[in-house]
Amino acid sequence: PADAVARAKLFYWRGRLSDRTPGLTACAERYVDNHPGLSRECLAAARRVPGSERFASRLKRVEEQHAAKRQVVKQRRKAAQDKKERDQVADTLESARVLLAAGSFRAANDLLQQAAEMAPDNTEITDLMLEADLGLDKQVESLLVLGDRLYLDEQIDAALANWEEALNLRPGDEEIIARIE
Repeated sequence: PADAVARAKLFYWRGRLSDRTPGLTACAERYVDNHPGLSRECLAAARRVPGSERFASRLKRVEEQHAAKRQVVKQRRKAAQDKKERDQVADTLESARVLLAAGSFRAANDLLQQAAEMAPDNTEITDLMLEADLGLDKQVESLLVLGDRLYLDEQIDAALANWEEALNLRPGDEEIIARIE
């Protein structure tokens, strides 16, 4: 503060910089669409220059344009992510249908669980899960009935194989565990 030469230089350069504010503001406005990075640089430089208050409304408009562009980019990314998730769910559903048609109800149910995590409100997933559960119940019941018949015919190893297969399809089922024991 006591150095007159330093104060004079500071005054001179403030004046020179404030002379640059219109150009920097125009740069920020001009390149918003074509070169947003350059526009942001010009905007930041204009904001740092003393005396840029005269251009505050124009600079604010540029900032709003940049914010709007960022919002559009964010929406596009969100839309692309949503489409990717929908495609994944559709692929998973198709795989589950193939597995259901082949009688692989357990594998289909596992795939449908994954799909339900991605799209919990999808009613098609719920319908296919119900179909898989019914098919799985039928398979388990068939294996239990066959195992019971084999057990009555004193074919213990074959009966155990059927009951163990049923237990693989429905792990932890107390009724099946009791039969095996």
